[in-house]
Amino acid sequence: MTTDTETAEVTEIRRLQARYTLTSDQAEMVVEEVFAPDVRFEVPGTIFSGLEEVGAFFEARKAAKLADIAASREARHQLTTTGIDITGPDSATGNTYFLLVRLGHIIQMGSYLDRYRKVDGQWRIAYRNVVLHYMGGL
Repeated sequence: MTTDTETAEVTEIRRLQARYTLTSDQAEMVVEEVFAPDVRFEVPGTIFSGLEEVGAFFEARKAAKLADIAASREARHQLTTTGIDITGPDSATGNTYFLLVRLGHIIQMGSYLDRYRKVDGQWRIAYRNVVLHYMGGL
């Protein structure tokens, strides 16, 4: 049975997921507001460790995202099915399906395999493995 506390924690993690998605899509990511200081972030073929490396990853993508936004070609992440399990007072795990859509076409489908941790009372992503199930083009 889910408690009110667990429901509130899951709601806060969902807000964190939305912050990640919205700020990433708009090239406005503030990594300290999304990730734990010792984050491990895996994308196919590369692993980033710590806020500095993860921040550099998002900063490197910023120019291309801003150009796409200016050209009305921006991509939008769509989060679909999400499972979040609270594993302790300051820890949780999650699995979220995502679609990446550009100009009405799905260009990626995958999963975020996550571990979350509270940092100074706020949920942050401590580990994210981006697993791609489909990669198209546009």
